[in-house]
Amino acid sequence: MTIKDLAKETGYSVGTISRVLNNQPNVSQKARDAILAIVHERGFQLNTNAKTLKQQRSNCIAAVVKGTANEMFASLVEQLQALFAATEHPLIVDFIDEDANEVKRAVQLCAERKPMGLMFLGATNTYFEQDFARITVPTVVVTNDASRLPFENLSSVTTDDRKGAACAVEYLLRAGHKDVAVLGGGLIGCETALFLAKAGHEVTIVEMLDEIAPEANWMHKEGMMQAFAETPSLHVRTGLRVTGIRGGKTVSAADVDGAEHIIEADSVIYALGLRSNMAVYDSLIYSAPQVIPVGDCLRGVKAKKTREAMLEGYWAAMRL
Repeated sequence: MTIKDLAKETGYSVGTISRVLNNQPNVSQKARDAILAIVHERGFQLNTNAKTLKQQRSNCIAAVVKGTANEMFASLVEQLQALFAATEHPLIVDFIDEDANEVKRAVQLCAERKPMGLMFLGATNTYFEQDFARITVPTVVVTNDASRLPFENLSSVTTDDRKGAACAVEYLLRAGHKDVAVLGGGLIGCETALFLAKAGHEVTIVEMLDEIAPEANWMHKEGMMQAFAETPSLHVRTGLRVTGIRGGKTVSAADVDGAEHIIEADSVIYALGLRSNMAVYDSLIYSAPQVIPVGDCLRGVKAKKTREAMLEGYWAAMRL
């Protein structure tokens, strides 16, 4: 997407679009808000570093993150940002949809930003086979095995998920545990429960919402629900809010009518979210003429992902 495309879609002139993207004055707030809303929706990024374009290569590292709702990747991004902050190499993080071609996006980033290296968090090997030959900088794929791909500038870092999960299962079996309660029916809780059930455990997922894994990609969820249906030792209890755990094993929960439900288990796995620290927001709200909350630090706001908070922080900074 170009500035001309933005102008056509928003109805504003190219000059107005340019002033908004470069945070210049002489633009009405209505026009600014409308343009930024489309920019945010389309994921448009302005390449403002003309100097970088003239150079053969910059000193930055670009990380392409596949999937906007992956909690593990969000955690990895935070760690990477902290590590690169202590170096002279800026880290550019670019989020794309799960179904997008990450390699083509990386080719575009190389043309625009000329990074000295690339990182991929999440990848599809088919896209690498088709398009990676166009990339010449050193590249590392995280979480996917790229060892079979024939590119000298491509390396990968992976973990043995099956071995790690097998160790957890072996521990439970050695301890004589057969009945497992998984508190939280998000994507991580569901995948953990499915693995344990297939390993021979009786597993019950306890979820407060009426739906499990609402954040999952529809294709992933469809396959996962089919696997659930084929696993008789896996049980799902939705619409139940956990109220306590007795003796470290017995889970008590309440439905919307307040009726108590008991789930007996040898082991309890926590796959729950976190509650916002409102005390920090309350202490800062009057500390400046304008305090802008981002993420889920407002009462009554639905819990958000790390990426959503990052984007809200970015747009808040753009409006200052």
